[in-house]
Amino acid sequence: MKRFLLLKYKNSFILILIFSTYIEDSTSKVIDWLAFMGQDFLRINNGNLNSFAFVASIGSHGDFLCLNGIDKSKVKSIWYRRTGPSIIPNFPATDNQSLNASMRQHMRLELNALRELFYKGMKNVRWLSHPDNPHVEKFSVLKLANELKLKVPATLISNRKEEILKFKKTYKRIIVKNIDATIPLRIDGRTYSTYTAIIEDETLKDYKSSVFPCTFQELVEKDFEIRTFYLNGEIYSMAIFSQNEETTKIDFRRYSKIPNRKVPYQLPALIEQKVIQLMKVLNLNTGSLDFIKSGKDTIFLEVNPVGQFGMVSQPCNYYLEQKVAQFLSHEE
Repeated sequence: MKRFLLLKYKNSFILILIFSTYIEDSTSKVIDWLAFMGQDFLRINNGNLNSFAFVASIGSHGDFLCLNGIDKSKVKSIWYRRTGPSIIPNFPATDNQSLNASMRQHMRLELNALRELFYKGMKNVRWLSHPDNPHVEKFSVLKLANELKLKVPATLISNRKEEILKFKKTYKRIIVKNIDATIPLRIDGRTYSTYTAIIEDETLKDYKSSVFPCTFQELVEKDFEIRTFYLNGEIYSMAIFSQNEETTKIDFRRYSKIPNRKVPYQLPALIEQKVIQLMKVLNLNTGSLDFIKSGKDTIFLEVNPVGQFGMVSQPCNYYLEQKVAQFLSHEE
């Protein structure tokens, strides 16, 4: 439907701006709720402000910022769901490929600067997530969580075989995972992804003295996994029974045909308090957090400021898309 891509508004309105991508299904479901609630909105895919009439000025009458005829004073709230690379408009290409590449790079930098100008111009508007912190560095978050007395797995980041061997000798069974977020890989028209995996002794024998840097962690025996969605101080958690299937015991995303059973879950009150503390220190008003339940322990793994929440919303009947819409509409 067109309103998912462009906008819907009346002559007299206060607008909700949504930064997303074309394929973001959660955004579309939130928009369904906004439409049902009679809210006016503008969806901007891939941060492509160049698709809309844009005016920013400074002069004797003060500063002015306007998008599609909408003054910034008419913006009720902004949801920074996620964004992609700026779309470079067509320009007369030359026979000089180096010049063409330089022009594309120049235009990309200009459009990125336009986005930054807009974000800063809207700094006093209510935001759900913010482009200043759509990404957090995982190791630093683990360190902070540990300081807040959340239990975290022993973790090593290294490119030296000798250090990895020492780590494995200490913790016996270890896993390897990305330092940063998992990014889908498109190869020959198919999508692939990296997964968490156990590092066996035979694998380590093949390592050279220096390897590509990776994150290594002790393997925590888990009863089940927990995915938590955080929204402005409210916490919604789901238990994932990944241990029931051999393929998902290490990483629940590796299910083959039958997805893991998922049910609503209540984190212990003390853990929820620490989650709120963690998110406040990180200056995040939303995000998805991962935990492991191991015996009596609840072990924190990571937080993703723009993590998927549909996977928590639907199995648990939390109606998170409605709650996000209510937050954006100031009706929570």
